[in-house]
Amino acid sequence: MQPNVREIQQSPIYQGIGEAIAWPVDVSTWVSGPTSPVVKVYRASDNEDLTSTLLSGSASVSGNVITCPLLSGLTLGVKYRLEVKFTVGSNIFVAWAWVWGQ
Repeated sequence: MQPNVREIQQSPIYQGIGEAIAWPVDVSTWVSGPTSPVVKVYRASDNEDLTSTLLSGSASVSGNVITCPLLSGLTLGVKYRLEVKFTVGSNIFVAWAWVWGQ
């Protein structure tokens, strides 16, 4: 079975419920030159969009690394899906990671 290159290398991510972390996403093993990143976060159990509640700030790009907005306010034991959408040339890609509140 081929590995899922769209899944972010750090996945699954375990983040403390009192932490605020701007996770870096290196896409260099997949593509190069990402632009226009948009990051969203969903609760895995029901796919509810929690972006406005759990993310603050903006995503940024340096080389092939996308830095997500600060992720904070997670709930203990809850699984989330962090999605990073970006453009390379005229193509749109979405990378993702599982995030657990600890």
